[in-house]
Amino acid sequence: MLTKMASSDLCDSVYYSRFNDTMQEEGCWKQLCRELLLEKNSGDSGQDENSCFGRPGSQIDQKVEFRNKFGEKVFGIPVIIDFNRILQLKQVHENDGIITGVSNRDLLHAVCGLYDISLPDMESETIYNTVCAKWARTIAIVQDIKDATDNMMERLIKKRVREQKKLLEDQHEKKEANKDAWKAKIDEVEDVFKEEEEEVHLSAFIDVFSDTDEEEDEDVDEEEEDSSEENYTKGINTFIKSSFERRQQRESSDCLITPSTIGIENRLLGCVTFEKKFIEEKQRVIHITLISIRPRYRHYKIGQYLLSKCVSPVITGHFDAVVVHADNSAVNFFGKYGFSADVALNKKWGELADAFTNCTLMTYFPPFSGHSLLPTKVTREQDADMYDIDQELEKWQRKSEEAYQGQLTCILKFRNEILQLKNTIRVQNELLTKLVTTNRVNRDALEIERDLRSTHLDQAVSSLTRGLQSLNTESKQPLQSFSSISNTEIISRFIQGMEADGSVKIVYSVTSINKAILSPDVHAMYEKTVRHLHDSSMITTLYFCGSLEKPSRLQHILTHGFSEEDFSYGEFGRGLYFSKYPSKAAQFSVLGKLLEAQVALGQTESVLKCDRTRKSPSEGYDSIFTPGRLYRQGDNENAMLCQEYVLFDAHQVLPLWILSYSAYPNS
Repeated sequence: MLTKMASSDLCDSVYYSRFNDTMQEEGCWKQLCRELLLEKNSGDSGQDENSCFGRPGSQIDQKVEFRNKFGEKVFGIPVIIDFNRILQLKQVHENDGIITGVSNRDLLHAVCGLYDISLPDMESETIYNTVCAKWARTIAIVQDIKDATDNMMERLIKKRVREQKKLLEDQHEKKEANKDAWKAKIDEVEDVFKEEEEEVHLSAFIDVFSDTDEEEDEDVDEEEEDSSEENYTKGINTFIKSSFERRQQRESSDCLITPSTIGIENRLLGCVTFEKKFIEEKQRVIHITLISIRPRYRHYKIGQYLLSKCVSPVITGHFDAVVVHADNSAVNFFGKYGFSADVALNKKWGELADAFTNCTLMTYFPPFSGHSLLPTKVTREQDADMYDIDQELEKWQRKSEEAYQGQLTCILKFRNEILQLKNTIRVQNELLTKLVTTNRVNRDALEIERDLRSTHLDQAVSSLTRGLQSLNTESKQPLQSFSSISNTEIISRFIQGMEADGSVKIVYSVTSINKAILSPDVHAMYEKTVRHLHDSSMITTLYFCGSLEKPSRLQHILTHGFSEEDFSYGEFGRGLYFSKYPSKAAQFSVLGKLLEAQVALGQTESVLKCDRTRKSPSEGYDSIFTPGRLYRQGDNENAMLCQEYVLFDAHQVLPLWILSYSAYPNS
């Protein structure tokens, strides 16, 4: 309920007496507002209007009347503002701005605030930067103080009447509800009072103190760190506080609004911000970046008026097109005045779309003569000729779109077909490369197998010379031995082996031969192992590839034979590695020393695949024959020299001698 003020002011007493008499009656608020405004204006007639009612500067038109479809009207004066420039100018007085009595900072905050409530998806900082851009201009529709004061008083009276009416309705409903309230307290089954549940009472001050625990934001007016870019939001906190204080004064004034309680935020009806840009240095485009109308003044054709100024050469200068990024809810509004949303047509303005999301790009092209903004949507009853032209234009546009879509579809199909063909070619090339690689590997494997068979054949021929001795596998006669070979033959075979390697560019000479002295037990174990091989005739001499890892073991091997301590961990498993060629064995041996041994190969398995975990040959085999650890795929010239035998039983090998050699350049 409103309380009366002890005042002798005629307007106050008239207001309260008439308000209390009429607020119960429906439909009386219009007459009440009209009388109060007349009496207030007559009461203020003695005041200096210039001291209260400032008029905007930089006007582009006289006071304009805007009406809605119900005949209600509002007045505003359009002004054009270059915020980037005026903020750089120093004002003589704080309130001496573009609009009399309003600082330029407050005007900026009011404009950006209107944009902010209308465009919630846009960040406030982006709005400020857009409005204050170097080439941006803003047209604002502003009421003078007198009109704003009258409108505010009328709105406040309407609000009070609605609140009083709602209060009476609530009291009536509560009274009716209390008639039968006692029934809710009785348990009809038990015929006793129900136990009342404890109600949860919310504090009446919950909204008042909802932010008491929060600290106030620091005033943006305070000194800030130096920055190369100007902070356009400076003073926003002061502006918001002032606006809130003015609102509190109006609400507590009991409908007696004074000009001092009216701020620029109450006088602003609508605004539009645009920039003039050059696309590809040829076409001059007016880019409407922001437009907003105060919610309660929409449908007064203020938006149409602002658009008409944006397409007026008097305001914007000569241009080729007007471009706008319309919010989805505003597409119909812009389409009504000739803005086109054609995708192909608007593609040329794509570089303007970087800062806008969830918007539709639309373009307005001015006529050849005249720049009046006219509604383009007409019905047959309004203008039959224009309606027929629009129909033909839409039909032609649909056919053009269908032709464009058909052509683009065909081109995209051709493009995708080319991609498919290129992918097919790529897959086929990969397949050919794989086949060539596989063929090369198979060829290398065949060469290795051929060498292995040749070695087997040589050994078979050698075994035939011994006659029927090989038929008696249980015989106690001693097996073939190479220990009786002369030193001359040993040295000759070493020199020939070195010369067989074309990569060796130096000359080697044997300085000494240290032959092995083995115990009978070592010989007996060797002979026993050989007799149990799958092919006991496969015995040859090979060079040991492994003394480099444990050079101290050489002398021990000459007296005690090989053991698992001499095994090497190589690419083809853990075992004893041997080679026919001293040049390759020397790369795995102590410098200047090479151990030659009698090796019982038995049945040999050809292995191409590396496997470091291998500890024995496959079933049915006694050793494996490999491309060698030094072999590199594709090196066919040295493939034979790199071949290695691997044995996994130390008793299949008898050490023969250690060759000590020296090297000197080949003169």
